[in-house]
Amino acid sequence: NEDFAEKLGVEGNSVAALRDEVKENLQRQLERVIEERLKQQVIGVLLEKNSFLVPKKLVADEAARLQQQMVTFARLQSGQADMPALSTEEMEQKFPAANFYEQAQKHVRLMLLFEQLLKDFELTLDNGRVDKKIAEIAEMYDNPQEMIGMLSGDRERRAEIERQVLEMQVIDKMVEASEIELK
Repeated sequence: NEDFAEKLGVEGNSVAALRDEVKENLQRQLERVIEERLKQQVIGVLLEKNSFLVPKKLVADEAARLQQQMVTFARLQSGQADMPALSTEEMEQKFPAANFYEQAQKHVRLMLLFEQLLKDFELTLDNGRVDKKIAEIAEMYDNPQEMIGMLSGDRERRAEIERQVLEMQVIDKMVEASEIELK
């Protein structure tokens, strides 16, 4: 009823508006799931068809990045985000870099494959898709306009979104050029 819609903060406080908002959210979630499945399917085919050795230095660097990412995640999960940084020895003891090598090797192979495919397909970053992706992410927050400003203004976050968009551009081009079907 309208009281329920009002408590949820639905614009207009109507059941119809609540239904529309739920429908829009479900549609966005479905689109993300389909995009992610397609991406994983293409990545699977890419890795299966392209086995090659990757530079050890790149793998070691990526393993260290993944290790650091895990430390950051663990600190956030434990509520200790403001604790002093771990020493290299402490980090290695708690989260051995060796645990990340297989994943790092896969990441590096994918990165090299995507870089080559970007060149082969002569793709450049579609800034319109970046803006659309930022807006999609921002819609999940209470103040989308503020989030758009934050995502656009933060170089690291924007670079990550740009990387995701470039990956999807490559995947879209591969799907166009092949007969990959979503299972």
